[in-house]
Amino acid sequence: MAIPHLVSLPTIVEYVDALDDLGENLQATQVYVDEFMSMVKDLRCWIKYSLDSSPIPELIKMKAVRRCMNLILRVTQLCWHDYERLEVERNECEAQTQEGKKEYHKLSERMGDLLVLIKYNLALVDWLCNRGQESYVFNEEFGERNLQLVLHLTNNALSVFRRPTMLKSRLPMEELAFNKTQNAEA
Repeated sequence: MAIPHLVSLPTIVEYVDALDDLGENLQATQVYVDEFMSMVKDLRCWIKYSLDSSPIPELIKMKAVRRCMNLILRVTQLCWHDYERLEVERNECEAQTQEGKKEYHKLSERMGDLLVLIKYNLALVDWLCNRGQESYVFNEEFGERNLQLVLHLTNNALSVFRRPTMLKSRLPMEELAFNKTQNAEA
């Protein structure tokens, strides 16, 4: 199996730095799903095949991968908030008219893209933790924030299997988990 030589850590970090330069102004609408997923795939490939054999000094590699993971989790959080906002917009959408149907489908498509990106990002976190490389995700600088985010997203994913209280548009899936309890009111 040939390892792609086009995958390099400096290229990945350059893309991450371009998004990171936006700082607090970074929004989910500025993240292009295909480009971002390509960067995540490249990072995973680089970690899998080049991390140990790269001539880059160990400390620089570690800091670069941590910066990438911090941005990936920050984007995951932004995408989750954007997904929730789009869900409310889609539920308020007038689906009776032709224009409303187009808007409904446009919002649904974007929501699907965001879910794919969230799933892909969290799969990378899971892969790193299973390989014993959780120090890239849960480090001294942003470890607490990253852990809270992962727990929050996991909680939200598991709550789908309970009967929703506010959003009546979601199908109750409690039969799948044999859970007949209802989420508590906030």
